[in-house]
Amino acid sequence: MNRLLVIAGSLAIVHSVYAQSIPVTTCGQTIPRSRTGILSGNLTCTAVDQFTVDIGVVLENNARLDLNGFKISVSGDTGPIYGVFCSAGCAVFSSAAPGEIETAANGAAIYASGKIRATNLSLYGNGGGIVGHERTHVYATNVDASNNILWGVGVVATVRAESLTTNNNQHGIAVEHKVRGNNITANGNLQWGIDAGRSMNGTNVTVMNNGVVGIDTSTAGSDNLGRIVLRSSTVTGNPLDLVSNHRPRLTDTTCGVSAKQLDPEPGDSWFVCAND
Repeated sequence: MNRLLVIAGSLAIVHSVYAQSIPVTTCGQTIPRSRTGILSGNLTCTAVDQFTVDIGVVLENNARLDLNGFKISVSGDTGPIYGVFCSAGCAVFSSAAPGEIETAANGAAIYASGKIRATNLSLYGNGGGIVGHERTHVYATNVDASNNILWGVGVVATVRAESLTTNNNQHGIAVEHKVRGNNITANGNLQWGIDAGRSMNGTNVTVMNNGVVGIDTSTAGSDNLGRIVLRSSTVTGNPLDLVSNHRPRLTDTTCGVSAKQLDPEPGDSWFVCAND
């Protein structure tokens, strides 16, 4: 009997949480601070004009958005366009099948100005998948940010990831400070696979066939920074696979070519890769 009461109580709590969620039915709708919005169908929006910022959903501080297996689309070729705009810390996730966000070449699937937790999402056809600034911290779990015009994840401070794919963008991942995580893939990007600024530390990282550099941490601006630590990873098929200010620390990892710097010219090899 006690077990039945516990189960019933748990179901009641779950029902209460979803009952308190705010249905998202209108383009530009705002989810208030610390509340949760939920889609019950696809949300399709069209940009108005070049003077208007067009947004699918706005999340105030600590608000959450559950795509619930549906898609947000914001189309148009004028003015800034955002699928989801986070005014401060927020969470965007999908409790069902992966949720999708697609905007336009001049748009961002998710723009975040604080901490963003992104879970179970597919972000494609945007200018950038997840975009922010030097104080934006991205926590990504089961996110595919591929086939965007500029970045999969870009112009942010840090990325912590568990299963993050950023293929076929101009840059896969571009951050000011560091990238950490497991099961990160950045393949076939036109320029950098991962531009990690100060450091890259990962397990099961795959970075292949990017146009310029696989993983680059040489832009840190300090000899004390710019480190690469990889375990059980593959970084091959890039003109330069690993570029860093310090000798990369590699465990069970395959790479082709390493270099000590990139600008103004690639420096000496670290002699840690097969073709160094």
